[in-house]
Amino acid sequence: MVLAKQEEVIKEWSYATARAKGVHTDYKLTVTNKRLVSSARSSLSYSQQEIPLNTIKSISGSHEKKSPAGAILLMILGIVAIVVGFVLGEGQMAITLPVALVGVILVVIGIVLLKQGAFTLVVTTAGTESSGIAVGAVKWFGKGKKQGRVKIKVDNKVADEIIETLGAIVIDYKD
Repeated sequence: MVLAKQEEVIKEWSYATARAKGVHTDYKLTVTNKRLVSSARSSLSYSQQEIPLNTIKSISGSHEKKSPAGAILLMILGIVAIVVGFVLGEGQMAITLPVALVGVILVVIGIVLLKQGAFTLVVTTAGTESSGIAVGAVKWFGKGKKQGRVKIKVDNKVADEIIETLGAIVIDYKD
């Protein structure tokens, strides 16, 4: 990112990374003393949206994390099923294999549930000539029709920090 004369970076956050078909993408949000910049960079592409700080009308953010209790319970049940399958089966594959397979499936479902979550940030602007910035990432393993498998990792601590501090930074540096 190239800075204008007398422009300086106030804060920069790397809030998410994505991996699809071997391509790694980094997502950043940067606040300078003059503008707010959202960018995504990979080895294949670069995209950037920016708005001047003095046009920002409102900031709305949310960071949703799933409760780990259900996921942990599924993983525990899965581990118990695996152990029970081997103990009850006593070498009989007809009993051991199906019960252990159910246990493995429960553990995998628990792990996937632990990885769910979403981060969204919507910045609106004053005036009709400007459009806002929408930033977001869903922390989930998914299979899209055209995209293939995409793994997005949201940094929970950074997402919370953006939501808690961005408004104050904009107020401090807005004209």
